[in-house]
Amino acid sequence: MGHLRSANGTALLLPACTSDPSGPYELSEIDKLTLQLAGGNISLSQYAVNLRNCISGKRGSLKYGCMGFTSLSTARGVATSVWSEPYYEVWMPKRWAERMWIPERTEDGEYSSPYYSWRRVREGDYAILSRCPVLSHESVRCVQLRFWDQPSVGVHPEYCAPLNLDYDGDEVHLSIVSGRECSREALCNLRLGALSKFSRLSVEKALRESNVDSLVADMRCVDFMTTSTLSVDVNVGLNKLTAIHSLSRCKEAQWLAFAGHLESRRARMATFVERCTASVHDLTESHIRVSEGFTMGRQLKHILFQTQSTQRGTLTRWLPVQDRRRLAVQGLWCAAPAYGFPGTRLSSHVSGAVQQALMDRAKHGHREESTSLLLSLLTGKHSFFVTRDLLGRLDVESGDAGRRGALAPLSRSEIAQLSNPSDRYVRCLLAVKLGCLLSRIDAAETEAAELAHTLFSSTYVDPSAAIADGMNVGFLAKTCSPALLTAACDDIYTLDRRFCLPQYSEEMDWCRTDCPVASIITGNYADHVHRSQAGF
Repeated sequence: MGHLRSANGTALLLPACTSDPSGPYELSEIDKLTLQLAGGNISLSQYAVNLRNCISGKRGSLKYGCMGFTSLSTARGVATSVWSEPYYEVWMPKRWAERMWIPERTEDGEYSSPYYSWRRVREGDYAILSRCPVLSHESVRCVQLRFWDQPSVGVHPEYCAPLNLDYDGDEVHLSIVSGRECSREALCNLRLGALSKFSRLSVEKALRESNVDSLVADMRCVDFMTTSTLSVDVNVGLNKLTAIHSLSRCKEAQWLAFAGHLESRRARMATFVERCTASVHDLTESHIRVSEGFTMGRQLKHILFQTQSTQRGTLTRWLPVQDRRRLAVQGLWCAAPAYGFPGTRLSSHVSGAVQQALMDRAKHGHREESTSLLLSLLTGKHSFFVTRDLLGRLDVESGDAGRRGALAPLSRSEIAQLSNPSDRYVRCLLAVKLGCLLSRIDAAETEAAELAHTLFSSTYVDPSAAIADGMNVGFLAKTCSPALLTAACDDIYTLDRRFCLPQYSEEMDWCRTDCPVASIITGNYADHVHRSQAGF
């Protein structure tokens, strides 16, 4: 059919075509862009940006073509308490397993087939247990599958703490793994990440019972979801929860409040409806905060992707070029370099703490000062100060109470008033370490240094603007790095150019290619010219 030439005659374009000649002539988004460029309606730079978005953007063809699938090896269900031995055995409904298929390669010694075959899920298979939202690395656990006839997923109370799980209707996800190497890794994870909170000794101490075996045996046949799944009329008059129910984090206070209200002679239907409405409102608000926390965490990761630590020091690449070397902090790289990307790894833990704080606020829960300090460093909405209590110990307080006896302010707007860059950075490092300590986040020295350098650099851009905020991207717009403004491709390109990790660059040599589409899939942009930035 020939090719098309742009209006100014400088570009050679592919012709628009359809997959069904007999059908109506419907143009794709790429064809529409081509015709707009041929007609002179858009420039070459606009064409390049829009073309890239059509391929790798949020609604691009790669996302829908390569990732828009439904897996046959995952399941989701309501978690119920099961005191099984060993604790890492998770019970899945047998009828679910009959509908699931697992891809598997045939292996014979050192040789494996290049093709996949499909099989049913079997007892003893390893799986990944998780609960959304995943707030930390502890929220993902390896388990072993067992089958039963119950309609729920049986999970041992040992996983309540790492998954932040309650037996009041919380759902868990199961992703079955296959393959020899995956099974070995799952088994290694089970051995290294052993949990012991609900060991026999701990249960005896908590319940103050010597005959724990008979007590647990009686509880295995009890429906732990009774007060959550049955109707109000059926639940009235049921026996109260036992000590082992409470130990398994089965909530009783809310149900007792409902039951007491129904049994009262002065009960009013309006009060009952108000309680139900408030519960639904809290649930809706919590879901909104989950999305907000996820957005804030994603923005923080994008920003920390641009912070680089080498043997020469730490610098932030979204600063103006003339300020990068001037604000680089020396001597932060340890003798043994940390693996991966330290600041980005710490941002995952910080995002989890911030997201949990937002969810607690949505449920009208008590907002702890620990997570509020980290949240204030990102949003700048609250002021925190280092104070000293009556016993002479250091403490962190907010508001006017903390300002009166403040030893050092911890908000970015007040840190920016320090004229000495060294003092300003040390104050940022103090704020990060205190926030991580109060949030019970174990941060390595390099991880805290990269996050502190990000806060330190932000005081020279706009100390009052929020670094990460679900409703505001003003700070991102004031940075000079296009990687924070265009797409994830720019961030991947920056990751591949990190010179402090030569071992990862050597391992990625095998996937280098001259095909742009293959580069988008593999995430390797090290050998490609950044054409999308031409003309900006």
